[in-house]
Amino acid sequence: MEARCVLCAEAHDSRVCPMKKKDNFTPRCANCGGPHTASFRGCPKFPKLKKTTSGQSYAAALKGNNKTTTTTEKPTISNGKQKIPTTNLNIEIIQEFSNPNELIDLLQLLKEVKKIMDCIPNIKEVLKKWKTPKVSPRSYSYWLKPFRKTNPRL
Repeated sequence: MEARCVLCAEAHDSRVCPMKKKDNFTPRCANCGGPHTASFRGCPKFPKLKKTTSGQSYAAALKGNNKTTTTTEKPTISNGKQKIPTTNLNIEIIQEFSNPNELIDLLQLLKEVKKIMDCIPNIKEVLKKWKTPKVSPRSYSYWLKPFRKTNPRL
């Protein structure tokens, strides 16, 4: 493809265009041949910019539509005090895990952590105690104190 002048539409660079020094020069569009420069945004042949989608990365836009919208309903709380409304969630397809086993391992780890947390009935109290500056976190016996209530062997 040969470069054309933006000002007069001839086969030379617009920086060295001999017509731009003339007084009665009328520009000519290299795209449509109209009486304007080729960089005029009002030109019917000027390339139009595509609208951007907010919340979507550049890579996702190149790949196509990776977002799906789903509607989920959360059940109301049994005591009737609070109702959670239906929400629309935009769920992106997870592509960060190159190996599917990584995701499986992560989910299994979370499952094990949940089992450990279920063994501590007063987890909120334990966490509050651990945050107090009076107690050294390195004290082994202190760390085991909350567990002794549920498992006396410790």
